[in-house]
Amino acid sequence: MSATNPELAAALEAVGLTAYADKLAEDGLDSLATLREITLEDLLEYGVPKLKARSAVKKIADYQPSAAGVAASAAPVAGAGASSSSPVLRCDMTSFSWANKGEKWVESGNTRPMTMWAPEKEGVHDVQLIACESIGALKLWNTEFGQCVGDLRGSGIQYSDCVRSNDQDMVVGSGPAGVIQLWNGSTQAELNRWSSISGLSSHEFNSVSLMPSTGASDLQLCAMAMAESSIYLFDLAADGRMLACLNTPMLRGGGRVRTDLEKPGLVYVCPGYMDGKCYAFDVRAGNDKPVRTFLGQHGEGVAQPLSCTSTPGGAQRLLVSWCNDMVRLWDVGTGKSFACVDNDNGKRTFRYAGANSYAVMAMCREDGELHLWSLDKLSRASKGPTPPSDYSLISPPIKRNAWIVEAGAVSGLNIFMGTVGGIVHGFLGEPTAGDASGGAGEEQCGAVPPTFPPIADLGAVKWLHDGEKMPDSNHAKTMWAAQRPDQQVRFVSCHSPGKLEIWNTEHGQIQQTLLGEGDFNCPGVSTVDGIRAGDIDVICGSGDQGVVQVYDATHGKTLHRYTQIAGLERHLESISLFCSGSLSYLRMAAMCNEASAKANLRVFDLNRGIQTVKIQMPFLYFGLVKCNQADPSSQLVYVQSAVDAADQKVYVYDVRAPEAGAVRTLLGMNKAERPRKLTSAVTEKGQHLLCSSSRLEAVVWDMNTGDIVHRLETGGDDGFRFALINHSGLYTMYEKNHRFEARAHANPDKKCFIAPPAFLSRLFADVYTECISGTDVYIGTQHGIAHGKL
Repeated sequence: MSATNPELAAALEAVGLTAYADKLAEDGLDSLATLREITLEDLLEYGVPKLKARSAVKKIADYQPSAAGVAASAAPVAGAGASSSSPVLRCDMTSFSWANKGEKWVESGNTRPMTMWAPEKEGVHDVQLIACESIGALKLWNTEFGQCVGDLRGSGIQYSDCVRSNDQDMVVGSGPAGVIQLWNGSTQAELNRWSSISGLSSHEFNSVSLMPSTGASDLQLCAMAMAESSIYLFDLAADGRMLACLNTPMLRGGGRVRTDLEKPGLVYVCPGYMDGKCYAFDVRAGNDKPVRTFLGQHGEGVAQPLSCTSTPGGAQRLLVSWCNDMVRLWDVGTGKSFACVDNDNGKRTFRYAGANSYAVMAMCREDGELHLWSLDKLSRASKGPTPPSDYSLISPPIKRNAWIVEAGAVSGLNIFMGTVGGIVHGFLGEPTAGDASGGAGEEQCGAVPPTFPPIADLGAVKWLHDGEKMPDSNHAKTMWAAQRPDQQVRFVSCHSPGKLEIWNTEHGQIQQTLLGEGDFNCPGVSTVDGIRAGDIDVICGSGDQGVVQVYDATHGKTLHRYTQIAGLERHLESISLFCSGSLSYLRMAAMCNEASAKANLRVFDLNRGIQTVKIQMPFLYFGLVKCNQADPSSQLVYVQSAVDAADQKVYVYDVRAPEAGAVRTLLGMNKAERPRKLTSAVTEKGQHLLCSSSRLEAVVWDMNTGDIVHRLETGGDDGFRFALINHSGLYTMYEKNHRFEARAHANPDKKCFIAPPAFLSRLFADVYTECISGTDVYIGTQHGIAHGKL
């Protein structure tokens, strides 16, 4: 494609879609104009990973062709092989912002990251960051939300690298005694493990780098071992066979190795004991002599990891090396020094240094601050003393706690600092991550049920009964409200264990009580859910010792009663019914209290009282569970830990393939606070939404795409009492002064204030539970239930 349309080829490279060029061409992509018409849904259909597709859509909208970019994509850069153009990053050297308000990532823990890896270019890899926080564990991170999305375990694994191969990320890890492990980073599946690769059991590979690859049959690893002077090349696709061993006496004491992803076979090495030089070898040619020597790296200390970057448009390919008191960049094509940051006559010692297309970033030991120099300024002063940094800054937790920086990584405009207290993330120039504006997520999933009419004014609410409680109500511990307008049973509450009350909401009176006698003998019931199955309203209650009862609320009779469903003797903490078209196929997803063991997602056949699916969760005790009740064809279940405040991800499981693990993970909740409730709704346009909230934040996702529709944060003293969604908006009540607010899905930034019910403010009543049904909102308090019409 690059030969016939260099402008389009340059654009595809800039937005990270070169690997999908052939598929796009088959569907008529022949110009930059047609590229701009591509949507998120189109990219997902082509198999582009969701995060990469979102990034590509944004880059397509912002992309501006340049003559330099087209020329770089059509011809190789001299001296650097067939170099493709880099995305033209927008960078404002006068601005820098820290993600998560400058605090560490919540899940990064208190173990020091020994090594870190991040891709040179943004939007190319599924794996966005790898950090080795302890020997034997590589953690994969979603950098947009600062949440761990994978934990790759190995035997002594400490060093890592990643390469894109055949639309998949390949992650390699190395450790002592010749240990090498290979994973598919996109799926987190282990592909191979060598306890002593090629019989090298006495080698500890402390530097590994994967060659650029075109597929699983072409996967090669370059490695160096501690206290060795050899460079090894292994064929990982051929059971770890050694392809080459370069004996290089100048590399005494081992060193650091980095492959050039722009030119297969070219490897850069920095000796373990600094001799003022770095070297380039052609390992595939098997030549022990370097093809180029880079001079001028005088400094003290051991060699640190090498990295590569390119100037804007890919005009120059740069090699970056650093030690305790010097950072130097070379032009790969000429071998000449491009820029240098010195130690300012011994006044600074570097803990970490890296570079991107615009700046050099270095963390200094003396002042504990991150200094940034523009490449343009450094290149002009390459033969003189280092100019003052453009600016310096540091994130609050590092400065406040005097944390020592142990590792770091740069990816595009992102910089990551690994400290003894956790990982902090910053953006140089215009932030490219953390965008929670959502996306085009109106793809429908199966049949859409009847929806509620639109609400003209979210801020208008009428509290029934003159703002007082419903006449027959007492305090309510659990409540459920209908999610479809065709359901006859509108509202059910649980006043005390074993007692369910079906309400006539028009008059605020109990229509029917299901209480431990007669046809509904279900003591211990404390959780409730309901669906419309055909033309029948089904209510299900569960509770202590595996008690479950299923009730036909339309005809007033019990359908099924189980004192211990599937022999389970545990309390069912959370339940959710699958959408069903008839009474003959009733199923329930549930989570029970597993004490100190791993939590399990369980699926029960309510017609037979048996357990059909059991999936072990990545967290302990129990969690919140929610089925997509708006889609009869959906087999997806959404699960979130209700106990572990450090793991707030929402895991999505397809119960048809329980062995496959989570098919999607919804990210964006990152406050150390336990989630309180999962709710869902369908908009007038058929968009399926899921909401999770804790005391400190509320997040709403599009259930089909995983995009964030709303994200709210609040301070600890002004925390959320609750957050609910319906077909039109997000509703929140705050602990302070019972402040009630509404935000429309179509305009998340605009909020409307709603006066709370009179008795709630007058009595300062505690809110126990809440639910919403179309235009009806119910608030369960210690004094009774409030009912409002939106």
